[in-house]
Amino acid sequence: MSEPLLDLRGLTKHFEVPRSLLARVLSRAAPAVVRAVEEVSLALPAGETLGVVGESGCGKTTLGRLLVGLEVPSGGELRFRGQPLGGGASARPRALQRRIQMVFQDPYASLDPRWRVRDIVTEPAAGELSAAGRKERAAQLLRQVGLAEADLEKYPHQFSGGQRQRLAVARALCAEPELVVCDEPTSALDVSVQAQVLNLLKETQKRLGLSLVFISHDLAVISHVSTAVAVMYLGRVVEWAPRAVLFATPAHPYTRALLETIPDVRRPGRRRAAIPGEVPSALTPPSGCAFHPRCPLAVAQCRTERPEMRVTESGAQVACHLVPGTPVPTETGPVRTSPRSD
Repeated sequence: MSEPLLDLRGLTKHFEVPRSLLARVLSRAAPAVVRAVEEVSLALPAGETLGVVGESGCGKTTLGRLLVGLEVPSGGELRFRGQPLGGGASARPRALQRRIQMVFQDPYASLDPRWRVRDIVTEPAAGELSAAGRKERAAQLLRQVGLAEADLEKYPHQFSGGQRQRLAVARALCAEPELVVCDEPTSALDVSVQAQVLNLLKETQKRLGLSLVFISHDLAVISHVSTAVAVMYLGRVVEWAPRAVLFATPAHPYTRALLETIPDVRRPGRRRAAIPGEVPSALTPPSGCAFHPRCPLAVAQCRTERPEMRVTESGAQVACHLVPGTPVPTETGPVRTSPRSD
């Protein structure tokens, strides 16, 4: 099997809670730690889309920031094309870092309001092209995302939310990346504009052969764009599966609970069941399986022993004591187990 484009092995990120000088002097206790991402192992083949889904606070955005180097890992390993990417973006080889770009969640905050469009979309190429070259490159990028060359001299406030997100996609494409991390790129948009941006991403991926990591809390969106899906809960991946497998036969109780919240137009009278309780604090995660305080199927083992990943008969990987399967070797992450379907 060929080496994956992106390979995460035990990737971890902890944040220390800031304390005042007086508290540090008076207290000898170790500082509190937020376990934002905990031992995540994933693999992404070239040209495919990994969907990362979960409730707010599950660590999916922190995972995306680790991939692009905006956060420095506390532990584990991140490899791109077989090359290790340690530290943050400034510590990575520039030629390698350029091949990983990000589209942020809020199109109103991710673009500098003082810059013209021609400068925004060619920012990754600053210092490499002449003024005429940047203008030509900017016009080419705008055409790729469905905007006009006449928009080059405009400012971000002159565009709608959907158009701004197209500008963000154009900026990400300027560096000719192999991997684009999309952090909730449609959550701030209305439904019709969401569809336009999602279709743009899929068309661009097909045309340029991009690989995507698509982060969202919306399973309906994840179903539309992904080839494989990782479900996160309180910093850990609790289930990974090819898209068709996960949506047809979800194995983890948390995944099944998330799927119950998706509206179904074929059953308009069905009441959607909310997941009981609240997501626990990452400062003091529950013992055993982190989902056990909210899980209707939890048994005594769930409260004391953290489940490890197992491979099920369907090809999914699930961290649940109640799901039978074969243990996943600790040195490997998920690999694609079914043909791609679009």
